[in-house]
Amino acid sequence: MKKPIVLSTDADAASPAVIDPVDEHRRKRFRRVIAMFFVVVLIPTAISALYYMFVASDFYVSEAKFTVHSNDSAAAGALDSILPSTFGGNSSRELYIIQEFIFSQSAMEKLDNDLDLLNQYQVDALDQLSRLAPDATSEEAFAYYEDLLEVTVDTQSSVATLRFRAPQSSLAQDFANSLLGYSEEIVNNLTKRAQGDQIEFAVGEVEEAEDRLLKKRVELQRLQRTLDEFNPLESASGVSSIRMELESELARARTELDSLKQILQPNAHKLVVLRNLIASLEHQIANEKARLVDENGSALNISAAAFEALAFEKDFAEERYTSALKFLEVSRLQALQQGRYLAVLSPPTRPEEPTYPRKFFGVLTVFAVAFCVFAVGGIALAVIREHARV
Repeated sequence: MKKPIVLSTDADAASPAVIDPVDEHRRKRFRRVIAMFFVVVLIPTAISALYYMFVASDFYVSEAKFTVHSNDSAAAGALDSILPSTFGGNSSRELYIIQEFIFSQSAMEKLDNDLDLLNQYQVDALDQLSRLAPDATSEEAFAYYEDLLEVTVDTQSSVATLRFRAPQSSLAQDFANSLLGYSEEIVNNLTKRAQGDQIEFAVGEVEEAEDRLLKKRVELQRLQRTLDEFNPLESASGVSSIRMELESELARARTELDSLKQILQPNAHKLVVLRNLIASLEHQIANEKARLVDENGSALNISAAAFEALAFEKDFAEERYTSALKFLEVSRLQALQQGRYLAVLSPPTRPEEPTYPRKFFGVLTVFAVAFCVFAVGGIALAVIREHARV
């Protein structure tokens, strides 16, 4: 057991001062904690406060709200009578496409070519921490560009919000306006491509059907000239009708002849006339039959078969052409329905006061981080000492 330390002075040797070693250890430990807190917490916090108050450059944020509007509601009434509605009005997909474009190196290069983007953030007026290095690589410049942007998409209302940060309010507004212009070009190009592809396909179908119809009409006219018949089917039908009438007349003549044979002499003039009529009818019926069916291949049945096949192809080509015209009209209405355009709900603002840096929040963040480091470091040191004693 340690003995208390006794200190004596010449002034009063009879009254010695006794100091407890435990109290002395606690005082030293407290002084170390205070020194550590001062170094780890207070000094970084003070430096950050000085930086945010006197050194940090001001940045202005321009905000804009936009959406992608479609013509679904305008074209729905026209399409309802032709085809069921299968197209939705949700524009969130286009908004996410715009978001991806804004956060692309292509957008950054466009801004740099049009408005000298990168040089605006490399000026000496900006503090060292906020400035883009003059010798920054393209990857570093793109990472810096991404930090300047914020694009949020509200899927419920299909409205996107764009925020752009710049050292001057006019620059922030100009950069935001340019990005909206580039985004509008993207939407227009997507719409034109979709509409053009669909209408181009429909026009191609119409042209192909029209060519086929013209070809079949020419073939049919050539066949008519070759057969010297406008419509062999109608001719065959007429010949069949004539043959049926002749056969009916022949049957009546034969019936009358059989009746008169019973009451007249075989050489009677009436019987001779009937026999001549019957012979003439039989000969005429044979001729009409030969016109319909002939072993030489020149009868109407052969002509009618060829004409019927070609006429069917021509009718089918006409139906296809009519369907292609209807499809073209539907495609035009669908293209109208698929039309998209960028609608700016709130144009880019021109802020009068800087949004960044957020001085109080920045100092508070540094203090909180430093305090966490101090607390964790203190606990770690305590654990290390405890293990050392063991």
